[in-house]
Amino acid sequence: MSNTTSFKRLTLEDLPVMMAIEREAFTMAWSSSVMRDSLMAAHCRAWGLYAQNRLVGFGILSLVLDEAEILSMSIEPIYHRRGYGEALLQFLISQALKGKADAMHLEVQHTNLAALNLYHKNGFKPVGTRKAYYPTPNPSVREDAILLSLSLSAQASKNIKKTSETGRSLKPTLTYSETRA
Repeated sequence: MSNTTSFKRLTLEDLPVMMAIEREAFTMAWSSSVMRDSLMAAHCRAWGLYAQNRLVGFGILSLVLDEAEILSMSIEPIYHRRGYGEALLQFLISQALKGKADAMHLEVQHTNLAALNLYHKNGFKPVGTRKAYYPTPNPSVREDAILLSLSLSAQASKNIKKTSETGRSLKPTLTYSETRA
């Protein structure tokens, strides 16, 4: 992963690049209108992951009361398996913790083994299945969604314990900006 990696809040101006990444990363990508609605929703925050000042991925986080949900997380395929997905996931977890969420949820296609492994590695546990949830290019076939959940109160106490054991802060070494471009 690049030394010049950073995070920035995304706006409607970023929609074309977000859609290009989404279409590259997923066979059945979100529509522009769904992505736009998420960018405009008061309870949602979209964060871009930048490598050398280039948007290479993004995550959309919904925060409602004490729960967070990752609505979408996409990394440009040429940046897969380089640590960008994990960096983005950990950043979204940190944002949920800042938002005082106690739990984080998401759903993922049961065939997306790389994503399932990433979420499992970061403490997410399966809590259910949505049968035939995801559309596929074949209209007569739909894929199951695996529902995953992470206890953020356990995550926070785990981070506090690690910090006290090592004496080092666990703040991400990545930078972010809340200014809108």
